[in-house]
Amino acid sequence: MEQQTKCKPDECPCIKIQCEHHGNCYSCVKAHRDKNSIVYCLRDIVNKRLLTINNWFDKLIVLWWC
Repeated sequence: MEQQTKCKPDECPCIKIQCEHHGNCYSCVKAHRDKNSIVYCLRDIVNKRLLTINNWFDKLIVLWWC
């Protein structure tokens, strides 16, 4: 069985304080996974990685067409 860890609500980086999942990381991640969306606290990390991948593909395309 998966261990559910309750985070500290006052340390939760999410701006949606009234959310029923605020401060409960497990519940929040599960709810977002079910909706196929990214949790607020991971958006910066995901955006940076997507930008890196996008830049890599841009360079690859330039090399391919030159």
